[in-house]
Amino acid sequence: MMNPVAFVIPATVGPVPGTFSMPLDLRGKPRKGMLRWAGFSDLKQKALERIFHKKKYISKLDRKNLASKLGLKDSQVKIWFQNQRMKLRNSKERICFQQAAVASRPSQLKPIHTQALLL
Repeated sequence: MMNPVAFVIPATVGPVPGTFSMPLDLRGKPRKGMLRWAGFSDLKQKALERIFHKKKYISKLDRKNLASKLGLKDSQVKIWFQNQRMKLRNSKERICFQQAAVASRPSQLKPIHTQALLL
Protein backbone atom coordinates (compact mmCIF):
# COMPACT_ATOMS: atom_id res chain seq x y z
CA MET A 1 0.00 0.00 0.00
CA MET A 2 1.13 3.52 -0.79
CA ASN A 3 1.23 6.16 1.86
CA PRO A 4 -0.96 9.15 1.03
CA VAL A 5 1.02 12.34 0.66
CA ALA A 6 -0.09 15.11 2.96
CA PHE A 7 0.25 18.65 1.73
CA VAL A 8 1.05 21.23 4.34
CA ILE A 9 0.27 24.82 3.46
CA PRO A 10 2.23 27.36 5.47
CA ALA A 11 0.17 29.89 7.42
CA THR A 12 1.77 32.78 5.52
CA VAL A 13 0.26 31.73 2.21
CA GLY A 14 -3.03 33.49 1.48
CA PRO A 15 -5.86 32.53 -0.84
CA VAL A 16 -5.16 32.11 -4.51
CA PRO A 17 -6.16 35.26 -6.43
CA GLY A 18 -9.47 34.83 -8.23
CA THR A 19 -10.74 32.21 -5.81
CA PHE A 20 -13.14 32.63 -2.94
CA SER A 21 -12.94 30.90 0.38
CA MET A 22 -16.71 31.03 0.86
CA PRO A 23 -19.16 29.03 -1.24
CA LEU A 24 -21.21 31.02 -3.74
CA ASP A 25 -24.48 30.66 -1.83
CA LEU A 26 -22.97 32.19 1.35
CA ARG A 27 -21.43 35.24 -0.35
CA GLY A 28 -24.77 36.89 -0.94
CA LYS A 29 -26.59 37.88 -4.04
CA PRO A 30 -26.40 41.19 -5.86
CA ARG A 31 -28.94 43.66 -4.54
CA LYS A 32 -32.24 43.68 -6.30
CA GLY A 33 -33.45 46.98 -7.62
CA MET A 34 -30.00 48.56 -7.89
CA LEU A 35 -29.95 50.99 -10.77
CA ARG A 36 -27.01 51.31 -13.06
CA TRP A 37 -25.75 54.79 -13.77
CA ALA A 38 -28.14 56.36 -16.24
CA GLY A 39 -26.74 58.76 -18.77
CA PHE A 40 -29.64 60.93 -19.79
CA SER A 41 -30.07 62.06 -23.38
CA ASP A 42 -29.59 65.74 -24.18
CA LEU A 43 -33.34 66.21 -24.54
CA LYS A 44 -34.05 64.69 -21.12
CA GLN A 45 -31.18 66.62 -19.52
CA LYS A 46 -32.42 69.93 -20.92
CA ALA A 47 -35.98 69.24 -19.75
CA LEU A 48 -34.75 68.41 -16.23
CA GLU A 49 -32.53 71.52 -16.15
CA ARG A 50 -35.39 73.75 -17.37
CA ILE A 51 -37.66 72.56 -14.55
CA PHE A 52 -34.81 72.80 -12.00
CA HIS A 53 -34.12 76.39 -13.07
CA LYS A 54 -37.75 77.28 -12.28
CA LYS A 55 -37.93 75.47 -8.96
CA LYS A 56 -35.31 73.61 -6.97
CA TYR A 57 -37.81 71.33 -5.23
CA ILE A 58 -40.38 69.33 -7.16
CA SER A 59 -43.61 67.92 -5.73
CA LYS A 60 -44.36 64.20 -5.89
CA LEU A 61 -47.12 64.72 -8.44
CA ASP A 62 -44.94 66.92 -10.66
CA ARG A 63 -42.07 64.48 -10.28
CA LYS A 64 -44.23 61.53 -11.35
CA ASN A 65 -45.63 63.45 -14.32
CA LEU A 66 -42.17 64.57 -15.42
CA ALA A 67 -40.79 61.05 -15.07
CA SER A 68 -43.57 59.58 -17.20
CA LYS A 69 -43.14 62.29 -19.88
CA LEU A 70 -39.39 61.68 -20.06
CA GLY A 71 -39.60 57.90 -19.84
CA LEU A 72 -37.67 57.77 -16.57
CA LYS A 73 -38.35 56.23 -13.21
CA ASP A 74 -39.70 58.43 -10.45
CA SER A 75 -36.63 57.64 -8.35
CA GLN A 76 -34.29 58.75 -11.16
CA VAL A 77 -35.93 62.18 -11.32
CA LYS A 78 -35.91 62.48 -7.53
CA ILE A 79 -32.21 61.63 -7.27
CA TRP A 80 -31.35 63.91 -10.20
CA PHE A 81 -32.98 66.85 -8.36
CA GLN A 82 -31.15 65.93 -5.13
CA ASN A 83 -27.83 65.78 -6.96
CA GLN A 84 -28.42 69.13 -8.65
CA ARG A 85 -29.23 70.80 -5.34
CA MET A 86 -26.00 69.42 -3.85
CA LYS A 87 -23.97 70.58 -6.85
CA LEU A 88 -25.49 74.05 -6.51
CA ARG A 89 -24.80 74.17 -2.78
CA ASN A 90 -21.21 72.94 -3.20
CA SER A 91 -20.49 75.47 -5.94
CA LYS A 92 -21.87 78.31 -3.79
CA GLU A 93 -19.73 77.15 -0.84
CA ARG A 94 -16.63 76.92 -3.06
CA ILE A 95 -17.17 80.49 -4.27
CA CYS A 96 -17.60 81.74 -0.69
CA PHE A 97 -14.39 80.00 0.43
CA GLN A 98 -12.47 81.41 -2.52
CA GLN A 99 -13.71 84.94 -1.83
CA ALA A 100 -12.87 84.62 1.86
CA ALA A 101 -9.37 83.38 1.02
CA VAL A 102 -8.73 86.31 -1.33
CA ALA A 103 -10.08 88.83 1.18
CA SER A 104 -7.97 87.49 4.05
CA ARG A 105 -4.72 87.39 2.03
CA PRO A 106 -2.54 90.42 2.80
CA SER A 107 -1.43 92.46 -0.14
CA GLN A 108 2.06 91.46 -1.26
CA LEU A 109 2.74 94.67 -3.15
CA LYS A 110 3.33 97.94 -1.35
CA PRO A 111 2.40 101.22 -3.00
CA ILE A 112 5.29 102.90 -4.82
CA HIS A 113 5.30 106.06 -2.67
CA THR A 114 5.68 103.95 0.50
CA GLN A 115 8.66 102.12 -0.97
CA ALA A 116 10.38 105.41 -1.82
CA LEU A 117 10.04 106.63 1.76
CA LEU A 118 11.61 103.48 3.13
CA LEU A 119 14.78 103.88 1.05
